[in-house]
Amino acid sequence: MPRPARGVLAAPAIAALVTAGLATTAPGVPGAALEPASFDATAAVERVAVRAEGALESVDDHRVVGWVAAFRTGRHARAEILVDGRVVRRVGPAVRRHDIEIAHGWDGVAMGFSVTLRRPPTASVCLDVVVGRTRVGIACDIVDPDAMVAASGRPRVVHGTAGDVVDYAVEVEGRTGLVPEQVAAVVDDVLGDDRSWIAEGTRRFRRVDVDRAALRIIVASPATVDRLCAPLATAGYLSCRQGNRVIMNVDRWNDAVPFWTADLAAYRAYLVNHEVGHYLGHGHVGCPGPGRRAPVMQQQSKGLQGCRPNGWPYPDA
Repeated sequence: MPRPARGVLAAPAIAALVTAGLATTAPGVPGAALEPASFDATAAVERVAVRAEGALESVDDHRVVGWVAAFRTGRHARAEILVDGRVVRRVGPAVRRHDIEIAHGWDGVAMGFSVTLRRPPTASVCLDVVVGRTRVGIACDIVDPDAMVAASGRPRVVHGTAGDVVDYAVEVEGRTGLVPEQVAAVVDDVLGDDRSWIAEGTRRFRRVDVDRAALRIIVASPATVDRLCAPLATAGYLSCRQGNRVIMNVDRWNDAVPFWTADLAAYRAYLVNHEVGHYLGHGHVGCPGPGRRAPVMQQQSKGLQGCRPNGWPYPDA
């Protein structure tokens, strides 16, 4: 199994290297085991001075085995296991894992778990490490690289104060290596910002499970974007809105565009707001003049036309 690429954590206060060691079944080949990829999950939450760690050690058709640990705090770490984007089990302190503590030289308590699943995973298995009320980090194994892996609809927070509620789901294509919960946290922050479309006062936004969503927000590989966006021509480079789907190119998500002069967070805000703007019925506009701020519905991924980059529909809100 190739080592998955690391996702991007949503909050700057959380610094993490998030990986996992899993053995899964090769998609479409019953009983063919993939080589386990051994690596650890490490995370630090600086604002509460808690260090927590966890790893999925193995996954078969119906069982997940792993451990969690917390340091510099009197509280135990616990974990939530997500299968195909849904929380299926919450696990707390169970069996002491002295072997993990000794192997890593930790001055903390590692607790192991072994969970039987009701159904085998088809797209992904994730482990979300929690200490107190703080979510420290999440590690995922992608079972099928072709699958769209959905983030859970756990937050159920309504962003905005007035207007109809748009229920949206966030998904990532398995082969991107992105962690769906981390992408969803970025999308939540963008749509919940006072400078986003909620400033109109006609729409509110709420993340839900994918089977309840009116709008699906997807990050996918360039080839998949081209396929899902057709007949729109995205040429392995652009993103689009097609029907009830916003489909964003993973290369743009990770690296913006070469001439972008703001930071990556601003580009991601532009990408989400621009494509969601199409879903809300807004069309393209041009640069209003050299040196002026680009409207969010300007095609800034194609060029700034002399405008300054901008990711927000209502940047002064």
